[in-house]
Amino acid sequence: MGVEILEAHDAAAREEIFRFRYDIYVREMARPQKDADHARGRIEDRLDAFAVVLAARETGTGLVCGTVRANVLGDGDIGEYGRLYRLDGVSPGERRKTSITTRLMVERSKRGTVLAARLAGALYAHGLERGVTADFCDCNAHLEPYFTHLGY
Repeated sequence: MGVEILEAHDAAAREEIFRFRYDIYVREMARPQKDADHARGRIEDRLDAFAVVLAARETGTGLVCGTVRANVLGDGDIGEYGRLYRLDGVSPGERRKTSITTRLMVERSKRGTVLAARLAGALYAHGLERGVTADFCDCNAHLEPYFTHLGY
C-alpha cells in the first residue's frame, strides 16, 4: 500500500493529525504532553495556528500514518523554542527565512522505512518555496544520527 504526503489545510484534516499525535505521544509512548486534551484524545498547541502541517496518508485507507510541522519565525511567536534554539536575537529579515520543525512522527509499523525522510523532504521543499534558508529541530538523543543525516 502506498503513502501520499499532503498539506493539511482544512479543519478535518488537522483534527485527524491532532488525534494521531495523541495516539503516538500519549497512548503509545506515554509521554507527558502539556497540550494534550485527554477528554477528546488530541494534541493541538498554539504553534498549529500558523504552521505548515503535513500528513502522510495510506493511499488505500486514507488513514494518517505520519506527520510533521514547520513554523516560520516571521509568522508568529514560537515561544519556548526561541530560547531552546537561541533564536530570540534573530533579525526581522532573517525571521522570514528561518523555521523550526516539530512533531515529526510516524506510526510504529512504518518506522525504519523511508516515510520519515519523505516527510522531512516534503517539508524541506515547502521551506524552499517560502525562501527558508535555516531550519532548527531537536530530537531524543538516540535519534541524533538520523537527524544529522538529514542535515541538522
